[in-house]
Amino acid sequence: MRWVVRWVVIVSAALSVSPALAAPIHLECNGQTNVYEKGMFSPTEETVSVTLDFALGSVTVGSRAGKWTVPMVNRPNEDMVTLAHREDGVTMGSINRIDGVASFGFAMAGGFSIFKGVCQRAPEYDF
Repeated sequence: MRWVVRWVVIVSAALSVSPALAAPIHLECNGQTNVYEKGMFSPTEETVSVTLDFALGSVTVGSRAGKWTVPMVNRPNEDMVTLAHREDGVTMGSINRIDGVASFGFAMAGGFSIFKGVCQRAPEYDF
């Protein structure tokens, strides 16, 4: 009987652990931002910071244009992290959790830009 109780406790603990309860994941994304100005795209190299918080269901994206927190629209166990559509700031985005390829769209008063790059864990958060 005692071993049955022990197994029930072990199985309960295993089932209660979920990716959604994990600490936020901090990423550094290196790539290129194409800014649309005066009828043309002008590419610039940029590093974008991203924080994935599965417990809150949110993604925080920081670029030289600003910092925004938006909801994610997928489950924590899916291969793609997809951002909810917004009208300003980060208007769209996705990160492939397998290869780190990321794409974000930004809309500001003066126009819009598109970032495409690759994300990896931010060095200051490596363990």
